[in-house]
Formats: sequence, C-alpha cells, structure tokens
Amino acid sequence: MHDLFVDCCRLGPAPTRSREVFVIVTTAILLAVVFAVVRPSPLFIVAASVVVAGFMGARWTVGERKHWNAR
Repeated sequence: MHDLFVDCCRLGPAPTRSREVFVIVTTAILLAVVFAVVRPSPLFIVAASVVVAGFMGARWTVGERKHWNAR
C-alpha cells in the first residue's frame, strides 16, 4: 500500500502501467469526492478536470516513452 501511495504523490509516472492506472483511477475518485463536497461552479469543475486530465495524460505519455516499453 505504501508504494501505491508514493506513486500517487510523485510527479513522474509509476513504474508499471497497472500502478499508473491505479493512480489515475484514485485521482479521479478523489476529484469527484472533492467536487461533491465543495460543490464548485460547473466552469471550475470543467477547468480543474481538464488540468488534471492533462497532467495524467502527460504522466502516461512519459511512462510509455521512457519506462514501460524499455522492459
């Protein structure tokens, strides 16, 4: 469990695809919970979701190019 938590906290991609999928799913769930509790405006929800999706996409791209295909 500690390794998965560390994967969620680091800026770079997780060591494996499956762990990166876990990070993406966990992030999506946490984002949904925060939005449900805070209830921000729809424009903020869209903007924040786009930023988070872009960051997760960048992590996935870096992982594909540098980490996961090298094995």
